Amino acid sequence: RTEKLAEIENFFNDATRRGAEGVMIKDAASPYEAGKRGWRWIKFKKDYAEALVDTFDLVVVGGLYGAGRRAGTYGSLLVAVYDPRDGHYYSCTKVGAGFTDADLAALTKKLNKLRLKEKHRLVETGMKPEVWFTPELVMEVSAAELTVSPIHAAARAKLKKGGLALRFPRFLRWRDDNSSTQATTVEEIYNLYRRA
Repeated sequence: RTEKLAEIENFFNDATRRGAEGVMIKDAASPYEAGKRGWRWIKFKKDYAEALVDTFDLVVVGGLYGAGRRAGTYGSLLVAVYDPRDGHYYSCTKVGAGFTDADLAALTKKLNKLRLKEKHRLVETGMKPEVWFTPELVMEVSAAELTVSPIHAAARAKLKKGGLALRFPRFLRWRDDNSSTQATTVEEIYNLYRRA
């Protein structure tokens, strides 16, 4: 039992090296429901790990406080894609993996200058983070696959059944060279989903 992404990745890599198709990642407290996994039971297969080779430049729009080692900073960040047609930012995942200790130590200072009392008028999401941010900061993120989510808003108007979400997102680096309007767009993420 673990919540550490590095341990999950090591277990997954070991399982696939031994010939397994992949692993089932689940919330230990969630009951089994036949034919339904949702977000509490996630099948992670080797082909998912190889499926998304692109990375995404996503805009930070919200944050959730951390616990344990991450106490005093943010444990995960709500991020979004950009839609140049209406100027809005549509959530597509929350990112908590991939941050080094140095990244975590710098998060509060980096983000607190962007804090808002309420959701920015250009942000669309079904999530309610503990802190909202002005959509300015861009991060590069990798992920295992794209899926439809009832919570996230990316491409919701096109799908009609939820928005697109990145599964197993991992922070790679800050994109200080990109403005928030140069982030991955709704159209780009939707086209990638359609090709998968």
